[in-house]
Amino acid sequence: MEGQPRGSRGPLEKPLPAATHPTLSSLGAVFILLKSALGAGLLNFPWAFYKAGGMLPTFLVALVSLVFLISGLVILGYAASVSGQTTYQGVVRELCGPAMGKLCEICFLTNLLMISVAFLRVIGDQLEKLCDSLLPDAPQPWYAAQNFTLPLISMLVIFPLSALR
Repeated sequence: MEGQPRGSRGPLEKPLPAATHPTLSSLGAVFILLKSALGAGLLNFPWAFYKAGGMLPTFLVALVSLVFLISGLVILGYAASVSGQTTYQGVVRELCGPAMGKLCEICFLTNLLMISVAFLRVIGDQLEKLCDSLLPDAPQPWYAAQNFTLPLISMLVIFPLSALR
């Protein structure tokens, strides 16, 4: 490193093309990573504390998970700097080949689908609890069932919000 001219990059770093400008700050990237790491799993924390037997086992499991999460992010960051790509799929495609890049994209889309299904189930459960609290002694009406409310919410709320983009 001492023999390199000032401002020179390491041997494994490729300079990014001049035409690309990062549009996301480091702080924004950290929040996106935290959001995706927690995801719908955040809703299971009370159940996890109960099943784990208290605070100490839960803290130890969270600590081990944190070690794996940070290790994975460091490896991903290094691979992104080596490959010069800005997306996870691009890094996999660059380092592992086009076939693995396609497989990575398929897995990513499947993951997004499963996450959206999990959030829809949470919305449906909360709507059922709301109807139960509003009508405590009455039987649940047909329009409060999840097989009616989830498609209705998807068509009236989620689809219009997604279509605008």
